[in-house]
Order: sequence, then structure tokens, then C-alpha cells
Amino acid sequence: MSDKLDVIIFGASGFSGGYVVHQLYKICKKDNQDVKWGLAGRSTTRLQATLKNLELKTGSSLLHDVPIFEADTTNEASLEEVASKARLIINCTGPYKFHGEPVVKACIRQKCHYVDLNAEPQFMERMQLVYNEEAAKNGVYVVTSCGIDNIPADIGLEFLRRSFKGSLNSVECYVELIPEGSFGKGAVANYGTWQSFLYTMGDYAELRKIRTELFKTPLPKLEPKLPLRRCLHKIPFSNTYAGPYPGGEATVMRRSQRYFYEQDHVRPIQIHTYVGPPKFWQYILLFVAFILGASLIRLIPSVVKILLKHPKLLTLGFFDSKKQPAEDVLAKIKFAATFRGRGWKGKIVDEKFKEAEDSWMVAKVSGTDPYEITGICAAAAAIVLLDDGQSLPKRGGVYTTAAAFANTNLVEVLQRHGLKFDIIGEGRL
Repeated sequence: MSDKLDVIIFGASGFSGGYVVHQLYKICKKDNQDVKWGLAGRSTTRLQATLKNLELKTGSSLLHDVPIFEADTTNEASLEEVASKARLIINCTGPYKFHGEPVVKACIRQKCHYVDLNAEPQFMERMQLVYNEEAAKNGVYVVTSCGIDNIPADIGLEFLRRSFKGSLNSVECYVELIPEGSFGKGAVANYGTWQSFLYTMGDYAELRKIRTELFKTPLPKLEPKLPLRRCLHKIPFSNTYAGPYPGGEATVMRRSQRYFYEQDHVRPIQIHTYVGPPKFWQYILLFVAFILGASLIRLIPSVVKILLKHPKLLTLGFFDSKKQPAEDVLAKIKFAATFRGRGWKGKIVDEKFKEAEDSWMVAKVSGTDPYEITGICAAAAAIVLLDDGQSLPKRGGVYTTAAAFANTNLVEVLQRHGLKFDIIGEGRL
């Protein structure tokens, strides 16, 4: 029997890492999972503080039972040492543009599976381009973006596809984060998310080059074509309005659709994503900030340094470099991803099929506290990857969440631990 730990959480003393630690503990406790886990990071003292905090929350005694390892992304040997001691690493250390690749490389070399929380398209797609074949050769599963940014979206779309029982032609995905009185009362997102967001906006030129190499064969042109809604419009089954969303969810979902088309010959689903802030002015602020920020960063790359220094001012307190979001604030933030799908009920059609759609269905994935959801998603993904290996793709590689987990019981695990998957409407067109 292997003396390896099942899971090591790398970057466990960080803000998001602490939530992953807590949720991994809770899931194992509730599901009677005998998972041997440990923590890794740059500071033993901070990792011990993470365990002490977990002890206070759970009333358990963990400090002397959970192994701790010191490792740093600038020290390759330390990463390989940690990867050699685990079956899987959950990497919580961002921005992944700077700290992700060394961990991926160490995991593949040591034949250790890997999941992370990142939402950076450039990093995700570069890892697929550079490491997919090596991971496959070593039998390693590298599953990126297993947090709130993409598991609800990518797995939610797969949940809708399977519930539809036919062929979906198009899906509009609506992402909502609804803080109750949070604006002006402290940050509602971690500063690390702000860092990743800014670096992502500056990576589009490199991302285009990666995609040229990664996606050499274009996907088929599908009809009826799904138009992009450029104006504010009402979210289905909601009183909220939404507009175009520049987040990374659509890129991940489209990569999953490409995978299913190329591997399983399944007609790809057309996708557009939208965001629905609770107030009209918040969307306008978000849209203007994104356009101005992206333009400035592309014209003057050094402007990132200025934007990094003043998150509170530039986002009206949504991000703060000096204060982490308070738990009582996060506990009042509701999350939802709503999917409006259209297609052909009871028919399995290929990419050449062009008749008018005859049915619609709306699915919703929802929960409370975005960081708690991130912890649940990452911990559940790790456990399912280790426990349900026979349902994963036949060979290792670098995967999106839907590509990796489509045939597993991940949705059931997520539902048991606070993430809701519901069909909220359907009918004929």
C-alpha cells in the first residue's frame, strides 16, 4: 500500500487556500472519506496558523496530525519533493501566470495529478499546448480552473446538455454575483483575483498566438447561428438585467465543446456569456472599467503597476490590497449561473443539421459565498478525480473540468455539499 498522501494543498495559507482546506475537511467528514491530506507553502508558521484556524472552526485537533511541507515556486526541487509525496496537488497559489507552471511541471514529472483554482485563459491554454502530451505519457490528469469561475459554468453546461435529452444548438450563460449591501462596506473579492484579472487583460496578444498553435482546425460553422446580445437584457426567470461578459468562462466552455466534438463526434454547442450585477450602474461601471483598463494595458503595459496599487479606488471598494473580504460579508453574497439552451428534443444531430430549433430548457447552478463555493468545487474535484478514475478520460492530459468530469459523479458530490443544480424551466418553441 502506498505511503503517499492522497492530497496536498499547495498555497494553503493564502486566502482561497484556507477555504479549500476547510471544505476538504468538511467533505471528508460528511462523506466519511478516508483521505490523507497535507499542506504545503512557503511558511511553516503560516501553514500552522491555517490549521489552528481550522481547529477553531471545527472543534477538532489537527495541528499534530496534518503533515506540513515547505515549498516555493522559485525552488524546483522543493516542488518535486512535495509532488513526490502526494497522489494529487490542489494548487491555490496565484497569479498562475507566475506561479502555476512550476507546479504543473513538478506534478507531471512526479506522476502526481493536479487541479487548481485559476481563471486565467492564457495560463490554462498554454498548459494544454505545452504539457498535454507529457501529462498523457505519464498518466497524469491536469485539470485547470476547478473553482467558482469555471466548474459551475462548464459542469453546469454539461448538466443542461444531459438533462435536455436531445441536441443543444446554443446556450446563453448568465453569471450573477449578488452582494447584499456589500458595496462600500469592505472588499468582496480577494486582492489576488484583482492581480490575475489585470494580468489576464494584458495577455491577449500572447493568447492569440497560443490559440493559433493549439486550435489549428476550426470548429464547424453552426446554424441556426446564436447572435451576441450587445445590449442589456433580462435574464431568464430573474428580475436582473445582464450584458456581455468578458470573463474566462466562455473560453473554457468552448474548449470543452471542442474536446467533445473531436473525441466523441458530438455537435458543439454555441455559447455566449453575460454578467448580471444587481444594479444597472454597476454593470456600466464594470463595462467601462474593463474597456478602459484593457485598452490602457495594451497601449501602456507599465500601467498595470498603477492599477495594482489602487484597487480600492478603481473598483469602489470591490477589491482592497490591504484588507481581505470579511467572512460575514462573503456569507451574504449569492452566486448563480443560469443557462438558457435551445435545440432539438429527442434528436441526436450532427454539425450539418440546420433546421429551426424546436425546444428550450433553462438550468441554474447556485450557491452562497463565492469563496466557499470555490473551496467546495476544488475539494470535490480532487476527491472525485482520485475516487472515480474509471470514469475519467482513458488517458492523462491537460483537461477542462467538463472534459475530465463529464462521466463522473461530480455533480452529485457538489449537490451534497451546497451547490445546487436545477432545471427551472423547459418547453417547446
